[in-house]
Amino acid sequence: GFLLTGQVTQMSAGNPHPGQETIFVIKTDSLGCVVPGCQNVGVQEFTIDLQEHLVVSPNPANDQVNVLLTLPETGEVEGQASVLLLDASGRTVLEQPVQRNLNQLRTTVDVSTLPAGMYYLHLRDAKRWLAGSKVVVE
Repeated sequence: GFLLTGQVTQMSAGNPHPGQETIFVIKTDSLGCVVPGCQNVGVQEFTIDLQEHLVVSPNPANDQVNVLLTLPETGEVEGQASVLLLDASGRTVLEQPVQRNLNQLRTTVDVSTLPAGMYYLHLRDAKRWLAGSKVVVE
C-alpha cells in the first residue's frame, strides 16, 4: 500500500500566488510496514539467575572488555552463544560468537573503535538471553 501525507502553507482566497505544498508518498508492504519484518512481535525467553554469574571487566574500558559467564551445573547453552553490544539507541554495533569451555562462556570484545559512551552488552544462545551488563567506553 501507500501512505500519503504532507502540508499546505500560505493559502488564501485573495492571494494571487498559490500556496506551497509539500507531499510525501510512502510505499509500504501488505502489512503496512516500511521496513520488512516490522509486524513481528514476540516474547523473548530470559534465563533466570545467570546475571550474578556474569563478570565484565574492565568497566569503564578503553580498548577491550573481557566477558566471562560461569554457568551453574544446570545451565545449558542451546546452540552457538554470542555477545551483542548495543548503543544507547538500541542499535547493534557489534556481534560476535562466544567460545564455550566446560561451564564457562568467555570472550574479549574490542571497543577501541567505538565512540565514548554507554553501551549494553548481552550474552545469548540460539534461543534465550542469558545475561547482560552496561559497559562504559571512555
